[in-house]
Amino acid sequence: MKQGKVVFHKTQESIRNVDEATRAETGQINGYMAPDGTIHFGPQANRNTVREEFAHKAFVNAIGQDSNTRAATFDSLVALAKKEQSCRKAF
Repeated sequence: MKQGKVVFHKTQESIRNVDEATRAETGQINGYMAPDGTIHFGPQANRNTVREEFAHKAFVNAIGQDSNTRAATFDSLVALAKKEQSCRKAF
């Protein structure tokens, strides 16, 4: 797995200035994985944010950038999660 960094931002202004993608974001940014693999967490990040960003990192490394493979994997995970009672709140 490609190594990366984790950065915790104290302000929305700080996380918003990570790169062009975050500068273009108009809503609150709780978490973001930059193209270089660095995971950024905003001041309002919670455990769900942490799970999501680390899942992005794992999937990018495991599956790569192939959008068809990623979409199929995501769709399969959503279908499984919807079947599992404890995961229904997420969808």
